[in-house]
Amino acid sequence: MSERRINPWKVRPDRTICEVHREIYRELRIRNPDDPLIEKVNEAFTMGKKLVNKLRQYKHGFDRGWWEANKLAGGEVHDQPKPGDASE
Repeated sequence: MSERRINPWKVRPDRTICEVHREIYRELRIRNPDDPLIEKVNEAFTMGKKLVNKLRQYKHGFDRGWWEANKLAGGEVHDQPKPGDASE
């Protein structure tokens, strides 16, 4: 299988980092549900959420209208909660 190269300077403007994290998470879960990288993806997803919260704090309303236009586009990062999670 050939390795696909991605030019980091030519990213699609209609995608978000959270969407990419979700795709990575889902692919890892399919390949190996116990992959240690899953925790790193979850950590990166949380960091992205904190970053957005800081942006909102310093530039109130920077993303006004974005959520309503895109809320159904990417789904959630977790397909199902892990057994024993507090969110159950």
